[in-house]
Amino acid sequence: MEPLYRTIIKKAWGQVKTHKWLWLFGLFAALLGNGGEVDILFQNNKLTEAPIFLNKLKDNFAALDLNALKDGIYTALSTAPLISILSVAITLIFILLLVWLVTVSQGALIESASKLDENKKINFKDALNKGVEKFWSILVLNIATRFILYFTLIILSIPFAMLYMFNSSASAITFITILAFILLVPIAIILSFILKYAFAYVVIKNQPAVSAFILSWRLFATNWLISIEMAVLLFLINFVVGLLLVISIVVLALPFLGLIILMILIQNESGLNIALGLGLLVTLVLLLFTGAGLAAFQYSAWTILFQKLLTGKKYPKLIRLAAGK
Repeated sequence: MEPLYRTIIKKAWGQVKTHKWLWLFGLFAALLGNGGEVDILFQNNKLTEAPIFLNKLKDNFAALDLNALKDGIYTALSTAPLISILSVAITLIFILLLVWLVTVSQGALIESASKLDENKKINFKDALNKGVEKFWSILVLNIATRFILYFTLIILSIPFAMLYMFNSSASAITFITILAFILLVPIAIILSFILKYAFAYVVIKNQPAVSAFILSWRLFATNWLISIEMAVLLFLINFVVGLLLVISIVVLALPFLGLIILMILIQNESGLNIALGLGLLVTLVLLLFTGAGLAAFQYSAWTILFQKLLTGKKYPKLIRLAAGK
């Protein structure tokens, strides 16, 4: 049994280290998050507080004053119609542009990782064109997966919400939260795995979105333990990189902190603002740089794993350990 994850991690790192333009795509792809599947376990506020969320939603709708909202819109349009319309239009354009960049970047990263894994040549333009070509299929998969997740969340929340309304004691809330966690987290994690493989089927195998989703489910069902092991490994890498990032930010912050203290002591407000601005700028650049690299690395790793799973039977690490390999 040949090593699986070691080879994948080495190849993925080699790709992002050698082809720096992948980081630009990674920068936008990172907007969807770099935490991975294991990170879902820490998103309790979204996945396990469904009863409380529905109760608050009900109260918000009850308190919503539609007439006041209508009057506010009318006032804005009547007093400054051009500015109001332009503001809405610019906001919509910005959102659509961001969605386009994120979606295209996902396709470009997968195409790049696939070609580089096969020792084929690819450049920024080719990767971008592939991302543009597969834009709608990837967007449909993104939307459909999130729709399934939140639709399931709503359906499963109904009995929890009823229980919460009948009994809102601390023990009841704890029981409901644990039950929601047990039911919802596995669904979210499985959908996340399926989405990764579906992207690869769309970009690499040119499958339509529906077929890609079905095929990715079958691939996950056959290789569910490998998928989980891969997710855990990438999460650990994320954790280590995140720890190093925190240490780096603290170290880089020390000279700025000294400069800020000096500006306070000499009561130089302009110098204080400059020091604060530079410190925030350096921190932001470091965060963006790290997030972009991690995103590119993870897309490469999952793409390489996908291609390996299609080439033949692969064995999870646990089975290889049991076999002494």
